[in-house]
Amino acid sequence: MPSEPAIREAQRLLDLVMTDWRAPAVQAEPNGAISLEWEVGAHGWLKLTVAGVGTLEHGAVIEGDEYAQVEHFGDHLPAWVKELLRRLLAVEH
Repeated sequence: MPSEPAIREAQRLLDLVMTDWRAPAVQAEPNGAISLEWEVGAHGWLKLTVAGVGTLEHGAVIEGDEYAQVEHFGDHLPAWVKELLRRLLAVEH
C-alpha cells in the first residue's frame, strides 16, 4: 500500500502532467510506489514512478529508443520528462 508521502507526490505529479497531456493509467506498485503510464501503440510507452522520497523515476521506449533515469522531484516537472512526454504523445496531435 502506498504511503501518504507517495500519494502526495503522485497527486502533485498528476496535477503537473494533466495541464498539458492526456490522462495516464495510474497504478499502485507492490513496493508502495505509484506509477503513471502512457502507451501509444507501436510508437512506445512512458512510465513515471514516485515513492514519496523526493525522486521521480522514469522509463520509456519511444520509436525503439530506450530511456531510463531517476531525478529529483520537487514542485516542477523535470525538463527531460516533459521532452519524453512530448516525443511520445506528439503522434496523437
